[in-house]
Amino acid sequence: MDVEHALRAAATGAGSTPFLADAPLTERLAQEAWQSLATRRIWTLFREHPALTTWATLSVLARNYGGDDHMIYSHLSEAFRIDLSTADARSSFKDSFRSAGRRLGLPLSGSTPTELFFAPLGPARSQHQDLARAFVHAALCIGPPAIEDTAAARAWQRMAVARYCPQLKRLQAAIRFDQSAHSARRFEAWRQHDTAIGPEEILLFGAYDKALAASGRRRADIVGLPRLAWTGRGLAIDPEHTTSRQVLRIGNVPTPLADRLTLPIPWQPVMEWHCGVRAERIPVAPNQNEVLVFDADSGRCLARLPAIMGRHGMAAERLVVLSSQPFSTPSFGPAMPAADPRYHVAWCRCGEHLAFESGQQLDLVHPDDASIWPDAPVLGRAGSKPLLACDGRLLLRFDPGVGGPDRIVRTRLGSELRYATITATGREPIAVPFSVFGFDALADPSEIVFDVLAPGAAGDRDARSELSLKVWIWPGVTSQASAEGTFPCPENQDAARSAGLTLADGCLQIDRRNENGTFILGIRTSSGTVEFHLSIKGERLWRHRIHEGDRVPVPMAARIVLGHAHRHDTFRLVSDDAEADLLVLGERFYRPFRGCREYEIGASLLERPGSDDDRIALCRKDGRTDIFARIRHADDPALVEFEDTGDEVLLSFLARSDCDAVRIILEDAEGHLVEGAHALSRYPIDRRLPTGVNVRRTSDGRIRIGIRHDAVPSAGRATIATRPHGTAPFHPLADASGAILRIGLDPGQAPTGPAAALHLARFLGEPAPEILGGQLERAIGQYYDSAVRSAGAARMAGPLRGLLGLTLSEGATPRHDLVGPAAWLFEAPPQAFIGLPSSSGLSALAGSIGLSRPEDLPDPGGEAPLDEWLDRISADPLLPQALNGQALTQAFRTLHFRLRDSDLRLLMGQGTESTAVRLICAPYVECLERLRDHDHCGGGDTRAVRLVAFLERFARASALGRAEDFVATVCFRTGLSRRDTGRAMTLMIRAGIEAFAYFHTLWHMAAEKTDRTR
Repeated sequence: MDVEHALRAAATGAGSTPFLADAPLTERLAQEAWQSLATRRIWTLFREHPALTTWATLSVLARNYGGDDHMIYSHLSEAFRIDLSTADARSSFKDSFRSAGRRLGLPLSGSTPTELFFAPLGPARSQHQDLARAFVHAALCIGPPAIEDTAAARAWQRMAVARYCPQLKRLQAAIRFDQSAHSARRFEAWRQHDTAIGPEEILLFGAYDKALAASGRRRADIVGLPRLAWTGRGLAIDPEHTTSRQVLRIGNVPTPLADRLTLPIPWQPVMEWHCGVRAERIPVAPNQNEVLVFDADSGRCLARLPAIMGRHGMAAERLVVLSSQPFSTPSFGPAMPAADPRYHVAWCRCGEHLAFESGQQLDLVHPDDASIWPDAPVLGRAGSKPLLACDGRLLLRFDPGVGGPDRIVRTRLGSELRYATITATGREPIAVPFSVFGFDALADPSEIVFDVLAPGAAGDRDARSELSLKVWIWPGVTSQASAEGTFPCPENQDAARSAGLTLADGCLQIDRRNENGTFILGIRTSSGTVEFHLSIKGERLWRHRIHEGDRVPVPMAARIVLGHAHRHDTFRLVSDDAEADLLVLGERFYRPFRGCREYEIGASLLERPGSDDDRIALCRKDGRTDIFARIRHADDPALVEFEDTGDEVLLSFLARSDCDAVRIILEDAEGHLVEGAHALSRYPIDRRLPTGVNVRRTSDGRIRIGIRHDAVPSAGRATIATRPHGTAPFHPLADASGAILRIGLDPGQAPTGPAAALHLARFLGEPAPEILGGQLERAIGQYYDSAVRSAGAARMAGPLRGLLGLTLSEGATPRHDLVGPAAWLFEAPPQAFIGLPSSSGLSALAGSIGLSRPEDLPDPGGEAPLDEWLDRISADPLLPQALNGQALTQAFRTLHFRLRDSDLRLLMGQGTESTAVRLICAPYVECLERLRDHDHCGGGDTRAVRLVAFLERFARASALGRAEDFVATVCFRTGLSRRDTGRAMTLMIRAGIEAFAYFHTLWHMAAEKTDRTR
């Protein structure tokens, strides 16, 4: 029977996929199937045609269950014309169905309808809307599933249904049965606008469309408006944390809103906020007759006031005032221009008044109503949560005429309660030092609740409070710690969520060489980890980047390159050392901080020629010199224009320094090299330009170069070098990052052989300037791919060892693609990588040779292999050193070093490769937080953890022999080309080679052990 053969072929080996989804029938075969069922008894068909009867049983339930009723056997009785009203008849039908399914390889078990029928059925039509709502909400909340990793996609779909459909046990059974993550994969196909397969999937895709259109309409999905906040330098938006997707329209650009968003300049008076189908216009910057008042400690917006005469109560001590009109305060004086110069900002204390030029005056006073607020130095901030020092106080105001003048203040620290009695003597706020509650004794940072109770309530733990305040305090730590940069190490510190801190002698010390200029203290709580960005005082060098329009801190002794784009950048040094001298590129300024704390280092000082000293430093009174930065000027070209006409490549640029000659070096993949030069002055050159190359200088001083593609015999490149004056040597023309301008040439002649692949790998392995937009890759990348595939046709690593061991001069990281044309290379066991030079950056793949295999390794194709392994390394002290938790932590440290201090920091920047990495690492990662426990350098930045999570999935897929399929699904999910995906993945492997080698070894061992036991 054709139907039976078609169904059996589709279901072969797919015992863990929903049967109907795995075996859709054409319309003709479906009609034939129902005709066969109408002419023959179902009991005979169960024995003779198990695929047909299994398909028919599930099809009946898929169409009818949940329609008019939730009956099961009545629908089956009607479809097959049998009586299933008795228990014996139902038991016989279930036995026959179970037997038929098992003959097809379906792992059917149990006797309840949920286990027997609905698990292999997949989502019934009546469940489509519920499944669609769950998947759409999960995608909006945590991102789409990582379909290249079955375990991750499987965890994603189960999490979505368990969270959003907790009462639908039969739908949960169907999703649990789906071991292959078919539902998640087809959801991603819908997201990618793929075509539905079969009639059931057409209906399911329609349900996804409806759920997406309806997201945000239910009451539970309605979220509050975002709150305005002050970041210290500008305005920000704090959204309410919710599973619904929020979007803020900045100008004409819709921006996703998940965490605090710093608003770009210029600030808009009103912004449009969207959440689902809901849209609101929220006020942002103050209009002409408004004043915004913020709490300077937390950044919260306290009030939006009219700029007219009035008296307003503020439950805060230190305030930030923002206005569109000029004003002044007694303590600050005239307000200064804000980051957006259309507005004026001033810092003041509560109790002062704002005086406007129009004569209006606003009094900002303590509130008249019963209030409670803290007054303490701020050690750090986590969004709008300040971490307060212990040398602060609690301020209260209440009416003594109501309830009497006495109150009890109760502090709640976990399960511990402390009490203090206070008495109001007037209308002024009552100040209670934190030391009254014992917070001057050293303890861990904690969230503390202050409750104001009526007299006599001290013995009642559940007494209702009149006023309540919840704040974070670090007991025993004063504000002096911020100035010194040294803190006691708390026991509840989460090292994996901290950054910029080093542990020495039991204390946390600020690492002022921290590349990001951020210092994060992670504190573990019962509900998760809170990450406080510490407020560090003391000396700091700030860089004002004119091109980007921002200000960033400079790590101590950082090396900064000032090229054409940053030639006008300035620096500002903040110091309290009045006796120190300032050294700027060899010029000494004597005691510039005697009259002020800040000193501006302008572009005129930085561009002064003739000095061999590259330091910005402070020379102390005791003779010590502290270097804050080292400056290097890059002689990169300006105003670069590039065009590829198909026959010829045209390049023009303006050299920053005088250029009297240009040299062109032509190389091809066959090993031929020819070069020549063109003089732009009276100084001679040693040889003429090669055929097909021309150089000239235009009247505006630009240098124009034309190179024909057929100037080389086969695929190759052209390198451009310039000579500043007649007696000097030629120097390759490079951009500010040091990448040499090299142009790809494609004469239409494809090179062949392993030697050609090695030449092309060397061409593509060197850094390429972003300004050329990947032209070299476009010109010769196809030849490199075909040469690699030709050399590796037998899938043997030997012919490609030259590519694996390729090294570049000066220790630069090779950037040629290994994954795109030869992903199968990484399916090889560690033994295949023996002998690679350490300079290749891939020798760590063979570092586990001779390592003994631990017992009971998780199955890499199992339910949650990474989760099982992370449980194991946290509990098993007998693991080999190369596979324990410390080895994984060290791999993270090395990864951070490369992403910060090597040329691989491009993966964290704003270029093409970094964009590809962000897209590749974007999906939901089930074990992300558990992996972060091993990353002691990441702090609030999860990019490195996501990169390692992706490398783990690729290592696992490689161990299972699925590397090619893995790369193909990444391309499908991201929309990136195979070449872009492969190049980004290769650089990710090189950056995290220790982490990749760790999981590569682990999963190859586990896969080998699993194969032996099967």
